[in-house]
Amino acid sequence: MKRLNILHLYSDENWTGPAESVLSLLKELDRRGHKAFFAGITKKRGRFLLRVREAGIPVIENLNLDRKSHPPNYLKNLATLPRVLKKEKINIIHTHFRYDHILASFVKKRVSLVHTLHRADLDKVNFQERFILRHKTGYIITISKAIKEKVIRNLGIERERISTI
Repeated sequence: MKRLNILHLYSDENWTGPAESVLSLLKELDRRGHKAFFAGITKKRGRFLLRVREAGIPVIENLNLDRKSHPPNYLKNLATLPRVLKKEKINIIHTHFRYDHILASFVKKRVSLVHTLHRADLDKVNFQERFILRHKTGYIITISKAIKEKVIRNLGIERERISTI
């Protein structure tokens, strides 16, 4: 099995249902011999970041994925992310929220982009996100079969590019 370097982008600091599943995934990837990295909201010290650190997952400190921050922070992330991808030899970027997904779509080149849809409100998907899901995202993970069917029906994404956990 080829060892992969996988960067998880996660722009929430709270310990929630999605955070718990992301931490489990990070640990499992590590257990299976892959190298999982985490980038999130590093300027605030939320409970989720603390748990990621306690699990021994490498945290990318020079990215601050605070969705509520100002445009200069977003531009800094756009400039920093390609350097992180190169330095850590990232094979896959796995995003979990709209902010992360859009950011990754701008810098993705020879790196696969995976996105987990943790939400069911697909009616609120705007043109930009729809375009990114259809054309820049290699694979989509949904949290239920109902959401998977909604993605296929509402967004026109091929069934083969979607899995449900």
